[in-house]
Amino acid sequence: MEYLLGVANLLWVILKVAVGIGFVIFVHELGHFLVAKMCGVKVEKFLVGFDVPIKIGPFPLPRTLWKMQWGETLYAIGVIPLGGYVKMLGQDDNPANYEAEAERTKLSKPRDHEDVMDAGMVAVGVHEDERGDHVEPLEAVGNHEGRPQQPAEIDPRSYTAKSVPQRMAIISAGVIMNVIFAFIMGAVAYGLGVSEMPAVISGTNPGSPAWIGSENWEAIDHLLPGDKIVQVGREGAPYEHLRFKEDVMIPIFLNGTGEELDILIERDGERHWVSLRPRPSDPTAPRSPPAIGVELPLSLTLGASPVLDHLPAGKATPPFEGGDKIVAVDGEPVEGYPDLQRILVRRADQPLTFTVERESEETSAGGPQTTRVDIPVGTNPMRTLGLHLKAGPVIAVQVGSPAHAAGVKAGDEIVSIDGEPLGDPLTLGRRLRKQAGEEVPLVIRRGGVELELTITPQEPVQIADPSGPDSPVAVEEIGVAFHVLGNVVAVDPDSPAAGKLEAGDRIMQAEFVAADEEQQKELLTVFDESLFEPMALSEDRRNWPQVHSVLQQVLPGTKLKLTYVRNGATRAVTLDPVQSEEFFNPQRGVRLTRTFEVRQASSFGEALALGARETKERFMDVLLVLGKLLSGQLSITNLSGPAGIAYVAGAEASQGIGNLLVFLVFLSVNLAIVNALPIPVLDGGHFVFLLWEGIIGKPVSEKWVIRLTFAGLIFLLGLMVFVTVMDIGRFAEIVQ
Repeated sequence: MEYLLGVANLLWVILKVAVGIGFVIFVHELGHFLVAKMCGVKVEKFLVGFDVPIKIGPFPLPRTLWKMQWGETLYAIGVIPLGGYVKMLGQDDNPANYEAEAERTKLSKPRDHEDVMDAGMVAVGVHEDERGDHVEPLEAVGNHEGRPQQPAEIDPRSYTAKSVPQRMAIISAGVIMNVIFAFIMGAVAYGLGVSEMPAVISGTNPGSPAWIGSENWEAIDHLLPGDKIVQVGREGAPYEHLRFKEDVMIPIFLNGTGEELDILIERDGERHWVSLRPRPSDPTAPRSPPAIGVELPLSLTLGASPVLDHLPAGKATPPFEGGDKIVAVDGEPVEGYPDLQRILVRRADQPLTFTVERESEETSAGGPQTTRVDIPVGTNPMRTLGLHLKAGPVIAVQVGSPAHAAGVKAGDEIVSIDGEPLGDPLTLGRRLRKQAGEEVPLVIRRGGVELELTITPQEPVQIADPSGPDSPVAVEEIGVAFHVLGNVVAVDPDSPAAGKLEAGDRIMQAEFVAADEEQQKELLTVFDESLFEPMALSEDRRNWPQVHSVLQQVLPGTKLKLTYVRNGATRAVTLDPVQSEEFFNPQRGVRLTRTFEVRQASSFGEALALGARETKERFMDVLLVLGKLLSGQLSITNLSGPAGIAYVAGAEASQGIGNLLVFLVFLSVNLAIVNALPIPVLDGGHFVFLLWEGIIGKPVSEKWVIRLTFAGLIFLLGLMVFVTVMDIGRFAEIVQ
C-alpha cells in the first residue's frame, strides 16, 4: 500500500510539473497569438511543444499528443516538450522554409482594377491538407484567353504584410506576457502560502570566512549559530523574511570569489554589517560554487526516520517517533537548534534526557492532543583506531577567540599544550574542554623559532564537523583550524593500530569495508555507494578528518582498510575500530529536519507586493547570471537544461502548489529574458531585424537573415546538447 501511495504521489508531482512548465510556455505563445490576432494576422498553428516528425525505423511516431482545428488555427500539444510556437502566415523560424513561406504569402496582383475584372484571375492563396501540416502555394491561373499572369502582392493577412511597429508588438508580446504572468503567479503563490527556509545560520564551517570573521567588523567578531541574515548587499532594505537559498545562496553565488560581499546580520535584536569574501565551496575544485561557510538551518523536529538505529538515540526507551519536537534537554529548555547544539557538545560525556512534544492520535474538541515524553539517551563513545596523525600549520585563527587574544597567527605550528605534546589532533578540543576558563601554556613554532604563549580555552558553542573533502579541523575551544595530514606520529598501545602501523608511516588511502553483504545493504540505506570508494589522502586532499567523521556514523563492525607507505614500500592493513573510554561523540543519532516556515500574505495587497518583489528579484538574478556569463566570471557549466529544470521543479512541487508557482515565476522571467536576447531564431533576434528594417527602411537581406538564423539555430542546439550532458552528469553524481 505504501508503495502504491509513493507511486501515486510521484505521478501527481510529475503532473504538476508538466502542467506548470507547460503553462509558462503556453502564456508566452498566447502573447504572440493574441497580438497577432489583434493585428489581423492569420495564425495557422498554436503549439505547446514541437510537432517534429520522429521515426523509429520505418515507423513514424505521432507528431502531437493532442490537436484540434478551430477555425483557421490548429491547436496542438507537440510530442517534444522543449518549447512551443505560434505559426503565422508569412513567418517561419526555420530558415530552410523561408523561400516556400514567402511564396505562400503571395497573391496575384493585377495592374489596376480593370485588369481584375478582365483577367478573371483565380486569386487563391494556399492549400492545406486535412492535418494542416503540409502547405504548398497554388499558382494564380490566367483566363481562357491565355493572358499573362500579373505581378503578385503580399496576402494582407500575412505577418510580412504588417507594419514594422505591428510586427514588433507581435514579437515582443511573448516576453511581456511572461513577465505579467510571473507577477500574477507570484501573487497567487503567496496568497496560497509558500514554504520557505529562513536565512538563519545553524553553524559555520571550520576555517571558512564566516567562521574566521574579521577585525574590521563592528560589535561582532565572527558569525555564530542562530545569527539571522536580513540583507545581502547594500542595495535595498533589510527584510525579515529572507530565504536561505533564494535570497542568500544565489547572491553569494553571483558575487563570486573576487569581491567581498556585505551582509547584514541580526543577533540578539541588534543588526551588524559584516563583509565576507566567498571561497569555492569545495577546496579541491576551484570552480565549485562560491560559499561563505554557513550551514542551512536545522529545526528541533525529527524526520520520518527519526533516529539512526545503531546509535544511542536508536536504542532509547521509550523510542523517538517521527514528528517529535525536542523542547528540553535535562530539564533545560531549548528554543532552537543552536541551544540544542550547545548542550550536546558541552555534555558529550554525560547521559541526557530529551523531552519531546508529540501529537497523539487521540483528539479533543480542539484537535490533536500534544503530550510531552521524556526519553533518556546514553552517551556515544567515539570510535578510534589508536592513530595520532600529524597536524599541519594553523590555517585560520578565529577573530575574538582565545588563540586570537594570545597572538596565534596563521602559519604557526602547535608544538605542545600544557607541557604535553599535541597528541591526536582530532581529540585536542575535547582535552582542552576540561580546562575551560583556566590559563594554559602553549608552545608554537613560527619561522623555525619556538614561542611560549598563554591561552585560556573556552566552552564551544557548536559541533564543528568536517564539511567535506579536504576539510580542516576546528578546535572551537581555542579558535584555531588546521589540516590533519596522513603522516603517523604515534600509535596508542593496545589499540587496533598497535603493531600494524608505526610512527613514520604515510597513509595514502582509506576505504570502508562492510563486515558482510547483509551489513553492506544496511549501510546503503544510510549512505550512498561512495562510502565504499577509496578516499585519497594526499598533499591537496587532506581527508583524514572526513574519514574520522564517517567512522563515527557507520554501523558497528564496519572496518577501515588503510593503504600506507613505509620505507618506500606500499602496504595495506584492515583495522577494526573500537570504542574510546575517554572521548565521546556529541551526536547521539537523532535525525533533525531542515527548518521551514510558511509565508502567506495576510491580504490581497500584500500578496501583490510579494508577487512584485519575487518577480523583480528573479528578474535581477537572471540578468546578473547573464552578465557573469558574458564577462567570464561564471562558467557555462553552471547552467541547467530542460532535465535540470524539471528536476528542480519536481523538488519544489513536492513542497506544495505555492512553491511550484514561485519556481514558475523564476522560469517565466528566465524564459522572457532569454527570448529577448538578440539571437536569431529567438524573439530578440527577430526584434533586431525589425529594428534594422525600421531604421534603414527596408528588410535585412534574405541571404543574411538565413545565414544568421542558421547560425543562431546551431548555437542554441549546441547549447541545449551541452547543458543536457551537464544535467546527466549531475544526476549521475546524485545516483552514486
